[in-house]
Amino acid sequence: MSGICGICEPGLDISREKLAPMLSALALTDESQRDALGGRSAAIGVSRRWSFQQIAHIPGVRIAVDADLCSLSESDHLLRRQGLDPAPMSVAEKLGWLYLRVGTNFFQYLDGAFCVALWDEKAERLLLAIDRLGIRSLYWSQERNRLLLKQIAVWVESWCCIRNLGTAARGRSGGIDAVFIVQCRSRTSRDLPGRSEAAARHFSEL
Repeated sequence: MSGICGICEPGLDISREKLAPMLSALALTDESQRDALGGRSAAIGVSRRWSFQQIAHIPGVRIAVDADLCSLSESDHLLRRQGLDPAPMSVAEKLGWLYLRVGTNFFQYLDGAFCVALWDEKAERLLLAIDRLGIRSLYWSQERNRLLLKQIAVWVESWCCIRNLGTAARGRSGGIDAVFIVQCRSRTSRDLPGRSEAAARHFSEL
């Protein structure tokens, strides 16, 4: 096992140490690389087995990714057009900057298997996303005003899989503004009509 995890509770300072039990649950004995970012309202972390499992903090965004992408050439080109140099950036940093430049539309530039947990500090919004085939999964569970997320659901009964939401869901509950996205476009179907339509549902009702 390996992957990303996080805690979101609006208005609360959440230290990276709070993620230690979740990171331990995600790690095998030979997976000792664990990183975490804490801060106001959200903490995210990664138990790393592969190099594409990363976290990053860029101005206004904290992001954790498990992104085994086929190519980043299209996203790199977009970043250059936006006046940024993608060469020294990690995958997580690139995805964070793409989000800041084009919003949630940046998922159409991703080709491969991925899951993303992103905290928008200015909008105070949590964004969780997976690839359209569900090769990477994310699970979430809500405890009063706190939302927990992780890539592996040990207790399946009490955790909900984002893959079951359809194309997208957005809602607010317990003060948490959350957006869940299942990628609905691929490089081969990007121009098909109706593929970008999303049905919104309140996540607390699922």
